[in-house]
Amino acid sequence: MGGDLPRWPLANVYTGCMIGSHGMVSIAEAVAKGQAGKLNLTFVYGLMKATGTTPRRNGGRPYVADYLKHGYVPSEDDFEAASLTLAYSFDDSAIAAVAAHLGLDDDAAHFSARSKSAYRALWSPADALMCPRSRGGALACPSALEARTPYPLEKNYTEGDALQWLWFVPHDPEGLVALFGDNASFVAKLGGFIADSRTPAQGGKWPYGTVLANGWCVPET
Repeated sequence: MGGDLPRWPLANVYTGCMIGSHGMVSIAEAVAKGQAGKLNLTFVYGLMKATGTTPRRNGGRPYVADYLKHGYVPSEDDFEAASLTLAYSFDDSAIAAVAAHLGLDDDAAHFSARSKSAYRALWSPADALMCPRSRGGALACPSALEARTPYPLEKNYTEGDALQWLWFVPHDPEGLVALFGDNASFVAKLGGFIADSRTPAQGGKWPYGTVLANGWCVPET
């Protein structure tokens, strides 16, 4: 793999596709659960840090240079820039966790701070969405209809829409809640997201059944 962590195998073949480098998250989880005893973590961490700081052929961050420069992936780089930023942010939290485990306090603080600042750079208070941001700093939020247009019809987020990607901050749920201003606003948004995924007969807003991927989420049956 050219010295990089694997990203996405398919049928036992390395594909190099999918955004981010979430193998890092598996490593961080193994560390957290005390299951990384057989790993050479110093070596593995070196690969993780390299992926998070330098352009690498198979590293999973083709726009890492701009991510470091701007604190997010600019929309000029890629039409899925918002999803890429959120993915890089999540992976930064994994780098921080492994660095902390190894006693690399400066690295841990750096990557932890970056994992929290990157997703916040996409936040639009007016729209309550994570939106693509240009190099100049302008946000380009989707319309209400576009925000719930499902994959594959939606073209500006990776295999999902703006409503679905809004929640992709698994490493800092408290920080995501804080963006909404208070717990009640967050719960109302999340509750509406779930409720609207139901059919009109069930009191929701999704009339297409399983013909298309649901523009909100897949409800329990």
